[in-house]
Amino acid sequence: MKLVRDIMTKEVVTVPRDKLVCEAEVILCERKVSGAPVVDEDGCVVGMISLTDLNGFETTDDDSFYARVWEIASPKVVTIGPSATLSEAARMMIDKHIHRLLVVEDGETVGMLSTFDFIRLHAEGATSATGKTVASEQRGSGKKEHIRVKGFNA
Repeated sequence: MKLVRDIMTKEVVTVPRDKLVCEAEVILCERKVSGAPVVDEDGCVVGMISLTDLNGFETTDDDSFYARVWEIASPKVVTIGPSATLSEAARMMIDKHIHRLLVVEDGETVGMLSTFDFIRLHAEGATSATGKTVASEQRGSGKKEHIRVKGFNA
């Protein structure tokens, strides 16, 4: 039985609570993560921020460019221990409608578990079971495909 520690991301990217919203987006994109814990000046977790939060951030205020992460971060931080089973973690994520869990042991952050970690586990399992890559990307083929949406009328 696999545990949270088996698939969690051990290097946790954090975003300081006083960063500008636009700076937080740069941090997440450069580190290729979809969300991160928000920390105060002492390194204590005070919330979570995600690209969804950033993309949904809208205001008509002229000062919106100067908005700080703490203003839009979710104060809801859900934690789990590294020895929890993946079933327990998945059930917690489903029940709480969240995409990431902060993995904590003895009061210290030791990792992050996200829905992406579950997808990667599934993809690796499918690859190893068949000996073939599950999905391949075709980029730059120059071939343009038209895909219609059933029932769509412009």
